[in-house]
Amino acid sequence: MKRAQVLTAISAKGVSYKILHEQAPLFNDKQSGLITTLLNVYNEVTGKNAKPVAIGGGTYARALKCGVAFGPEEEGEENTVHQANEYITFEKIEKCLKIYRLAIERLC
Repeated sequence: MKRAQVLTAISAKGVSYKILHEQAPLFNDKQSGLITTLLNVYNEVTGKNAKPVAIGGGTYARALKCGVAFGPEEEGEENTVHQANEYITFEKIEKCLKIYRLAIERLC
């Protein structure tokens, strides 16, 4: 739904509101060079056949003209991100470094 549609629907209900902050949505075509490169690198290093995932969250990637949130959380792993006692293993750090190094090389 577009911004104007949301505001029209709210106004039609007679609800008063004040916009304090808003962010434009972030969209990257899954066929773009950025997404295909990152996905190919991820699959190459992990041996998986992952597909792009849209999480719908407000990530740091919105601050970039052409950006995407990329790792390190993987499906099937314990999710400790932004939780009490958040941690990452040395094994996971090493895997991420391989992925990020190769991704940077290929994108450059």
